[in-house]
Amino acid sequence: MSSIERDPGLQPERTMMSWFRTCLLMLWVGLILVKIGLYHSAIALWIVGAGMLISPLAGVLYIRKRFTRPFSDDMAVGHSEVLAKKALSAVVLITTATYGVYTLKAFVIY
Repeated sequence: MSSIERDPGLQPERTMMSWFRTCLLMLWVGLILVKIGLYHSAIALWIVGAGMLISPLAGVLYIRKRFTRPFSDDMAVGHSEVLAKKALSAVVLITTATYGVYTLKAFVIY
């Protein structure tokens, strides 16, 4: 038995598809935030939206690198996996916080 063996199941494919769906969602949320930021002249929303438009590019590059090579047991939770998940979580947290502050500010004004 070799040390690098293909996973006979569909788990890598499902994981790749979930990463791809996350990237698509980030792209659409980024477009919405840019549109809202331009419409309401909210620079913070525009900047976060632009960041959300750039993030899926990095995600797609990561997906391509991670899921086009043979899977091995030592890759299950590697250092790069943890960093990619932390970066994705940070982008989502920053986006949520910025939009929350923006909507709270708009709610308090009216």
